[in-house]
Amino acid sequence: GTLFATQQNIRICRSNPRPTYEGACALPTGTHTVAAVNGHFHSRGRTFSVYGWDGHTSTRPGDDALFYRSSNWAEPDMKLGMSQPLPVGGGVWWTCEFQWQEPEGGCAAVDERDPLHANDCCYTFGPIVETSEHCNVFLYYWPKSADVNCF
Repeated sequence: GTLFATQQNIRICRSNPRPTYEGACALPTGTHTVAAVNGHFHSRGRTFSVYGWDGHTSTRPGDDALFYRSSNWAEPDMKLGMSQPLPVGGGVWWTCEFQWQEPEGGCAAVDERDPLHANDCCYTFGPIVETSEHCNVFLYYWPKSADVNCF
């Protein structure tokens, strides 16, 4: 099965230059094992981490639950050949750590994309590398019970 998860409430701003965003996504009830995973962010991304999550707690799992970490935005690491069990009835928790950067062409295009119109040069969720950001998980698991999307 596949799991696609994304954190779309991203704001990497001049006034808040080092934010971290998180999300959690549960799989259908049962026992699941991760076969492959990768994370995706744009050039302001510094560290992408994925943890096994019990499906209940509201805080990031401990480092003992970490099974994926990447700091390469341009060529994100795809971890293959895994046999990583997830907690029964749980899923994944992911984090994206960012570092604000001054845009090459100035802030006008970045500010134009900001739905809050804060004029703080805030990168927000979107597809354009130069003016927006991502925090997306692509995970493949077995046995397949359903394809899962978490937004």
